[in-house]
Amino acid sequence: LDKTNQFGETVLHRAAESNNIGCIKSVLSLFPESQRLQVLNRRNAYGETVWDKMDATTRNTISEWLSEE
Repeated sequence: LDKTNQFGETVLHRAAESNNIGCIKSVLSLFPESQRLQVLNRRNAYGETVWDKMDATTRNTISEWLSEE
């Protein structure tokens, strides 16, 4: 899960870019709850976080889901 491509992106960055909520939740679920915010704030080579890769609707949905956990 921590491996990166040539742009410093993890699988979670790529899932976030797709805005596929189910996919993002699935990848996030592989991390302990205590690490989920940390991985969402991980930056790629361009300084973009996982949050930055999501559109506003997806970001809000994931944020709500995390607060329910």
